[in-house]
Amino acid sequence: EEDPKVTYLVLAKVLYALGQEERAVAELEAFLAQEDNDLAMKSDVLLQLCQITGDALVLEEVERLVTQIPKPDLQLRLALAKVLFVPPDEVISLVDKALEIATPLKLTPLEASLLLRKAQALLALGKLEEARATIEKTLAHQASLISPAEIYFTAHQIYEALKDAKAKEYLEKAQTWIDETARALPKELRKTFLNQLLHKKIL
Repeated sequence: EEDPKVTYLVLAKVLYALGQEERAVAELEAFLAQEDNDLAMKSDVLLQLCQITGDALVLEEVERLVTQIPKPDLQLRLALAKVLFVPPDEVISLVDKALEIATPLKLTPLEASLLLRKAQALLALGKLEEARATIEKTLAHQASLISPAEIYFTAHQIYEALKDAKAKEYLEKAQTWIDETARALPKELRKTFLNQLLHKKIL
């Protein structure tokens, strides 16, 4: 049977992916209100909260907790959260250090997610050939912690900047993923899913 503590986090991740941010935050705050002593679970919950709210103070609390927990995957998820708060040149060095841990341990979804953030940073810096090589490594992975729509759209942006014909293909892949996912959702969830900023930009 699923540990009730885990249910808060799983439900929050699902709600966030569906664009139900307020409900996701409520689930995470409900867990934190229990004052649970499981540091790894608390770190996971705070990392998800940081991703949703963009609160750097939450990130600082996670950093404090992670120093007490010798779990490589938590350290990598912390690195993945930190890239949202630093400039592109720092993202690249942060990701490269994290990949030194992720790649040998075969933590594929984390590796793919880190590579995506690196590709986005390289694109922002105008390093287009490096961005292309990095997004192609990302696309070669079968799993990621980041939605396929964002991965495909980043590929589209990179190929478009390179004036490569693949740009259209990856925009269509992103649009198809959003459309097919939306059609599979109950009607009451479809609107918030489609109204997410990234999805509106892609469609």
